[in-house]
Amino acid sequence: MTSRNIRRAVNYIQHIKFFNVTQKIPMVVKPNTYTQNKLGGFLLNNKEYFLPLVIKNSELKEQSIIKSNNIIYDLVNHLSSVSFKINIPVLEFLLEKGLKYDLFTDPNLKHLLEIKKEDKKKLTMLEKKIR
Repeated sequence: MTSRNIRRAVNYIQHIKFFNVTQKIPMVVKPNTYTQNKLGGFLLNNKEYFLPLVIKNSELKEQSIIKSNNIIYDLVNHLSSVSFKINIPVLEFLLEKGLKYDLFTDPNLKHLLEIKKEDKKKLTMLEKKIR
């Protein structure tokens, strides 16, 4: 990517403000490994916050558990250790054609279901299933 394209990308991003940077940005070092007895992932997991591999769901009768013979830990550890890489042709397409083809969502856009929930309006059965 040329410096001209990098400058264009930065200006574009600043102009339309479609990126909301989260705490979960790609890491520059290998993440901690998950085991049955230890939280892995981001380096501050279990130090400054608690982010388990399986999230509790209050709507389930029984919570999900990971059995000792399960390969989920190996899978997650492998996937999270794969290097982050920007696909330059896709980035350039997004920068050149993103607005034309309406590929970006306004970060301030609120989904109808979110608005209904905030207004404490009753959701239909279909709306409950898709939220």
